Amino acid sequence: MRKTIDRLTSFKMEKGWMWLLYLDIILPLLLFIPAYFLSGSGLGASLARLFHSYTLYISSPIPDLASLTGILGMLIHIGAILYGLKKKDWNDVFLSLGISILAFLYIFFEINYRLSYMLKFTA
Repeated sequence: MRKTIDRLTSFKMEKGWMWLLYLDIILPLLLFIPAYFLSGSGLGASLARLFHSYTLYISSPIPDLASLTGILGMLIHIGAILYGLKKKDWNDVFLSLGISILAFLYIFFEINYRLSYMLKFTA
């Protein structure tokens, strides 16, 4: 038991793919799931708006200068890949690139909007 606790407390996110996994998949899921189940309440509507804004501004790697969406997301994805290249960690580079491609496809095919239709933005 102590070994498990030590492993959890000493966990470090030292790879770009770990950050991308957290920022692009885990955190949006942590916003979407409660927003979906709390859709009839004010908290659910707030989480739905936060989920939608987060996917457009933070996790989207496709920049749109007219609406200022995706710029930060693009920089985060490029930064994760460049960090892996700097460290010459090819597994990190390829995993980061794979997550970036998935994030690109998620926005390009507008899956984020399909998920947003499942949410209620007003209480």
